[in-house]
Amino acid sequence: MVGVSAAVHGLGVERLLVSSVPLEAGGGMLPARAGHPAVPLPAPVTVELLRGFHARAGGPGEVVTPTAAAVFAALGHPSVSFPEMTIDSVGYGAGSRDPSDRPNIVRVFVGTSETAASVRQLLVMEANLDDMTPELVADAAQALFAAGALDVWTTPIQMKKGRQGVLLSALAGLDAEPRLQDAFFEATSTFGVRSYRVSRAELERRVVTVELADGSVRVKVGHLKGRVMTATPEHDDVAALAARVGRPVREIYDEAVGAARALRHSPSVP
Repeated sequence: MVGVSAAVHGLGVERLLVSSVPLEAGGGMLPARAGHPAVPLPAPVTVELLRGFHARAGGPGEVVTPTAAAVFAALGHPSVSFPEMTIDSVGYGAGSRDPSDRPNIVRVFVGTSETAASVRQLLVMEANLDDMTPELVADAAQALFAAGALDVWTTPIQMKKGRQGVLLSALAGLDAEPRLQDAFFEATSTFGVRSYRVSRAELERRVVTVELADGSVRVKVGHLKGRVMTATPEHDDVAALAARVGRPVREIYDEAVGAARALRHSPSVP
């Protein structure tokens, strides 16, 4: 683990993508060792660590160890397809076993991304609703946020028999699918939930604090290739400051927008 971390740091890797992971396909057992009994393959801890990663059938035996799975979980992001990039170098690592059906190696490509922003694989889950009040739909949206959704939204739709309905949608990381599925069924009247993967290009984000006349607020800043592309005040901070000093929220917000605009024209943001 230390070696991988040092290599990632030394090579200046900004994003580590992991292709489909091969898992043992023969239903074998990992022999008992000092400290633990025999366990089925793939090892339970390996499976838990690989939640959200794409898996495929591998050969017999322990194809992916818990150590490798821990590296993927801590540093990696799942990537079903090869990313668009210019390949700078390729590295190979060989294990001690020598199976007859395949080379026992791991291969690493280091390259420069051709995309303007980092791209993350996410999941959209949605359900059509035509028998819930607006208040209950709002409660369901809050339940989805609590389950790990990154964003939740509703869209008016027309359903069968001319009924007016609502499309409730949630965007989340791949590992949040089981929790969101439970939230959909627990908080709504739906009998089914659709899901599909999407790719989202993302700016590098950070939060900075700016000083205003009556206090400070946080501003969310988005970077692209080292340049500030957008800077937006955190509304909760603005509202709290306005309430504390007895000024209209709009006045504080306009002042915060001015400070955020100054960040956009700053050559560097801490």
